[in-house]
Amino acid sequence: KKNYPSVIYHYNEKNLGVPGGRNSGIRLATGDILFFIDNDAELMQNGLHKIEQYFSELPELGVLAPQVRNFYTEKLDLSSWVYSIHKLKYQDESFTTFAFAGGAAAIHKKVFEKCGLFWDELFFMHEESDLAHRIIENNFIIRYQPDIIVYHKVKDTQRYGISSRFYHYGTRNRLWINLRYYPLFQAVLKNSIFLFFQFIAALRTHNLRSFFKGLYESIKNIDIPFKYRHKLDKDTLMKIKKLQYIKKDSFLRRAGRVLGLGKANAEI
Repeated sequence: KKNYPSVIYHYNEKNLGVPGGRNSGIRLATGDILFFIDNDAELMQNGLHKIEQYFSELPELGVLAPQVRNFYTEKLDLSSWVYSIHKLKYQDESFTTFAFAGGAAAIHKKVFEKCGLFWDELFFMHEESDLAHRIIENNFIIRYQPDIIVYHKVKDTQRYGISSRFYHYGTRNRLWINLRYYPLFQAVLKNSIFLFFQFIAALRTHNLRSFFKGLYESIKNIDIPFKYRHKLDKDTLMKIKKLQYIKKDSFLRRAGRVLGLGKANAEI
């Protein structure tokens, strides 16, 4: 506080989780563009000015996702690469996408006014993916912009790859999100494929206990995603599928990555 007297600090009395904490800040914010950044990251100089320029140039822009680099190596931070593995070759080009990393993102406040806030019940992980479904549904653009850089202060390894929370909350939340937005048959199919790959990954990293904990919680509280059920229409689902660019990603290639045969670590 002494070094930054103009900064206003707000403290929550209890741990609201990542989405709950962000929602608390959103409710207090008075600006039109909200910039979210984790406490172990830094935005490049003049980054906020460039962000403001992009939002003024693109009225339909809802989320601007910077390129995230490792603070120490200045290489692309793969732990923050939430896009399709096929997009890695375009890491230095701007593109419209289906997802963003919440630890480094600029979001226009009109997105929250029209789409709602982050889903508090998720507590940790994939709250950005959940919100992205509603952002795309409401015809906002999520844009990856590599000339705006955030430097992430982590070792040159996966941030969540060996974390038990990745398999606990990651498993539960992905199952819930699919059940919330997709037609039931499609949700069951997507969840079955996801569980197969998540199980293999948990087995490889000795996180089966956390995996089954997340699976148990998702089943025990199966009423939660149905309480917030928000079935997307066909046009939105098709738009998401095209943005994901997954048509060339075969089952065998995905299995190879999970088993450690792939060259890049990206989201399953």
